[in-house]
Amino acid sequence: MKLLPYTFLTMIGIAPTTFFFLTVGQFYGGSKQDIIQIIEQSQWMVVMIIVIAAILYLWKKRRVACH
Repeated sequence: MKLLPYTFLTMIGIAPTTFFFLTVGQFYGGSKQDIIQIIEQSQWMVVMIIVIAAILYLWKKRRVACH
């Protein structure tokens, strides 16, 4: 793989984890329970976004294959 696409795709792949750690660092109050609470509050939202994105992707792929 060429360097430029590899670098771009790597940056896209790393971005969600980086923003997650930045968010945890921003709201971290010094206790482990605070981090666990933040993760528990946001995990369903992240799962729903992934599920919706997967459904839309499969729906679009299926529509293109039918035409």
